[in-house]
Amino acid sequence: MTGHRTNLDHFLAWDFGRYLQVYRTMVEDEFPWEAKLTLTLALIRPPATTSIAAQLGQTGDLTEQALTRIVQTSLSISELVRYGFDHDRGRDAVRQITATWCDVPHSAQIYVLASATLVPLRWMERYGWRRPTAREREATYQFHARLAEAMAIPYFPDCLGDLADAFDNYEMDHLRPSTHAATVEHATRRLIRAVIGRPLTPILNILAGTIHDPPMRAAAHLPRPTWPIRAGLHAALRAHASWRRLARPRTQTAATSASTSSSSTPNT
Repeated sequence: MTGHRTNLDHFLAWDFGRYLQVYRTMVEDEFPWEAKLTLTLALIRPPATTSIAAQLGQTGDLTEQALTRIVQTSLSISELVRYGFDHDRGRDAVRQITATWCDVPHSAQIYVLASATLVPLRWMERYGWRRPTAREREATYQFHARLAEAMAIPYFPDCLGDLADAFDNYEMDHLRPSTHAATVEHATRRLIRAVIGRPLTPILNILAGTIHDPPMRAAAHLPRPTWPIRAGLHAALRAHASWRRLARPRTQTAATSASTSSSSTPNT
């Protein structure tokens, strides 16, 4: 707990312009398991929308297209978080993300980045070992706004609240019950399985309806889990959060790593 408290104090001392370091520490040190799981859950959503699924179906097999884009985008975002926008590997990551989604409209590209921003934050608000701080929330937005700029996406919302509105409005129009969404959700369970670990793997099909929120669950034709299943998963996630809260701090945090490498690795 002491190590986590130190990280929080460090956030308060940081200049706002160092949003990348804030975001890096958040996803690599403060919420590593949650960040990995929720980025996967976030990137499942775009291929499940009627508009993007239709585009993917024109360029090849929907399932393989969805899996390929989810994996490539997740890996590229992780690379960008680690190296920053001005590092060669960071620029390569931006090019990869741009190429992955260049065939969908700008509104859909905004939705992809909005999903990567909001799904993790909303999950951490409910199940994280603590809630993200205001600075972490703003850093999450700033990271994805910078990515949108690097991808030359016009009209990206000006703040996190506006991005949340755009996200919710896009889902009301495009994340509707469909065979596309059901196909994508079922195919991507292998990705979730790789994150949650072996203990929960045998019951993943039962848990699928609980892991996803109501809009995604409805779109994929997943039945609402029974109360004991919902309560059991909620209790397990809260127990995991409690364990994280009490876990021994890391010997070297991502913040420390970022500080020691800042002279050789551009971050903004």
